[in-house]
Amino acid sequence: MFSILVFSVMVYLLIRGHISNNTVYIDREYPGYENFIKEKIIFLFHKYSRRKIDKGQLHFTQIGKKSRAHIIAYQAYREKKYHTKIGASDIKKFLTKKSGNA
Repeated sequence: MFSILVFSVMVYLLIRGHISNNTVYIDREYPGYENFIKEKIIFLFHKYSRRKIDKGQLHFTQIGKKSRAHIIAYQAYREKKYHTKIGASDIKKFLTKKSGNA
């Protein structure tokens, strides 16, 4: 369950400044937990961004190694050039009991 919570927080941190009315496609990393992950992301938006997002804006799909998203992510990893860098301390503050335990 911990890895699913961390994944939810990481997705939130990556999309929080970019979602507005856009649809977000999330790689299917944890089959069977998609609704739980959606609920956690929506909770984080409500609590920390004071924004309401619709559950329908978040979709899970197999991204695949030939997709543009995978190619960009792999290139960033290989070249060590990131648009957004998330560390353990960034995630930890969202997982504490004071923060509502994600």
